[in-house]
Amino acid sequence: MSREVHVRFCESRGVRFPPATLPVVHCVTERQAREVLAALEERMAEVGLELHPGKTRIVYCQDGKRRRRDCPETSFTFLGYTFRARKAKKADGSGSYTGFLPAVSKDALKRMSEEVRSWRIHLRTATELQDLAAWINPIVRGSPGDASLLHDVA
Repeated sequence: MSREVHVRFCESRGVRFPPATLPVVHCVTERQAREVLAALEERMAEVGLELHPGKTRIVYCQDGKRRRRDCPETSFTFLGYTFRARKAKKADGSGSYTGFLPAVSKDALKRMSEEVRSWRIHLRTATELQDLAAWINPIVRGSPGDASLLHDVA
């Protein structure tokens, strides 16, 4: 059984952590996840910080092999991606499987859609298609690091 401890730090003491330091901790059992969470709480208290109670949680990573359904938390959003059970294509193309995979979160998708709408492309009738493509492609393509989170979803 797989668990995730999604940890965010309370910044009430003026200490600010950049988003990359917000950890996601993978544990094998719920018991192990609770022990890690307790250890994190203890360590943070030692340095005068605390975990944010509304953002710190244990999430059950349900996939095709794990069928437990009585867990209240089965997904989490981290850095604009929502991780949850999703159907995906097998690498060899022989079918599909259910895995705990990321995809763009609803909030991030909404922000992206608003941004694209703000470009008002439908009003740029005098602009050549090649010019529009040259302007839009680098933005839509994103950074090379983004591609590492993408999977072929069935």
